Amino acid sequence: QFSPLPVPVPVPVLMAPPLSLCLVALLVSELRPAGALPTASGLKLRAHTPHAGASAAPALLFQDYRLAPHATGARRARARKGLAAASAPDDALLGAVLPLVSIESSNQTLALNERALRVLSRLPPPVCTLSMVGAPRDGKSSWLNMYSRWLRARWTTTGRAEGAFGVQHELFGRGTAGAWLQTLTGAGRRPLPGTPCVSLVLVDTQGLSGALPALFDLVSLAILTSSAVLLNVMYQLNEEALEGLRGVTAHARRRLADGVTTGDPPKLWVLLRDARLSHEQGGRPMLPDGVLHAALQPTGDQLDAVRADMSALFANRSMALLRQPDEVDLEHMAGADGVPPEGRPFWASFEAAAQRATASLRPKVVGGVPLSGELLAATVHQLTEQLNANQKSVSAQHTVVALLQQQAQVAVAAARGVFEQLAPAVDGGAGRLALTLPHASLEWRIRNATQARCG
Repeated sequence: QFSPLPVPVPVPVLMAPPLSLCLVALLVSELRPAGALPTASGLKLRAHTPHAGASAAPALLFQDYRLAPHATGARRARARKGLAAASAPDDALLGAVLPLVSIESSNQTLALNERALRVLSRLPPPVCTLSMVGAPRDGKSSWLNMYSRWLRARWTTTGRAEGAFGVQHELFGRGTAGAWLQTLTGAGRRPLPGTPCVSLVLVDTQGLSGALPALFDLVSLAILTSSAVLLNVMYQLNEEALEGLRGVTAHARRRLADGVTTGDPPKLWVLLRDARLSHEQGGRPMLPDGVLHAALQPTGDQLDAVRADMSALFANRSMALLRQPDEVDLEHMAGADGVPPEGRPFWASFEAAAQRATASLRPKVVGGVPLSGELLAATVHQLTEQLNANQKSVSAQHTVVALLQQQAQVAVAAARGVFEQLAPAVDGGAGRLALTLPHASLEWRIRNATQARCG
């Protein structure tokens, strides 16, 4: 059973008898491989029109239909051959660490790396995304590198198993610039053990320092497009740590409006690093989640706004504690593989955090629609344009609905083109005869034409 399309259906389609299954299969194959597009069951198709500054067509979702829907034969074959040739080098980048977003300091906008988007678009679903945010030079990239290697030791993946997020050990180093990603896909499309994730995207973001609008937009983009967000905090989630989050949380809540709170917010993991204080309340030890809950309770001071913003942005949140690495751990982490030795206290705390974070991973869903790699890439592209255009309210749900509506429009246009090619002209003898034939006869004629076209 199919839901009604959220676009006007052309009159020829409404007047036509039911099409054959072969024709439907042809139409679907013209659009995307089976299973590559999400379903929209239960989706309320009341999309807000994208901002006027956004491009009319998403960069990736319908690249095969940049030609007119009626284009056929050699022209479409040449287009597909070109797309296949362009995607071949991209397949070799699966598993590699690539720049995803850079910040244009001159005008405080975000610039996307098209190659990273193409790699993202080719990920098989279900796709889970995990983004790391936090202060600069506090070990975000190191944790992701450890996590990536920990995952690949337990999960056979396709693509390259080399490369790492950039780590700087200098005290005053710049740290990560913009956002970088690494994509992992299970060999044979086998999911990450203990999760439904066939593909996993790891995103490392620039450290939070200063009050740069584009940096705040970058974090907002990560919140909108991630299944889980890891917030890296050193020592304790105290007043100093909350003050460092004031600008970005206020910016995200203002820009995203109801785009997160009424949609599908990501899971927040607070990674409390090198915790040096005992966590007790009333003389009793507190579990990490209890520590986080207590830290976000209002106290009547000026940081209550930050606590409220974090609670609103992340309804589902947890905390994990990491021990402080010793000299042996740091020496190994500074080495070529960047992994501390196993069996030591720091590794045990890391592995416990990694296991908890992995067990909580879920495919990225927006408005009830699981995002395939293709739809995720198109959503990232559109949201970036909306953020760059300073759109007042940015919503992942409205953006995904608009993309699906455009997809429906392309599908209807393609169906109309196929029907016009197969159906005889009404003013001719064959057309007048077709109008008087029973459905089975017309079905037979369309099936023959479809099989000839498929051949």
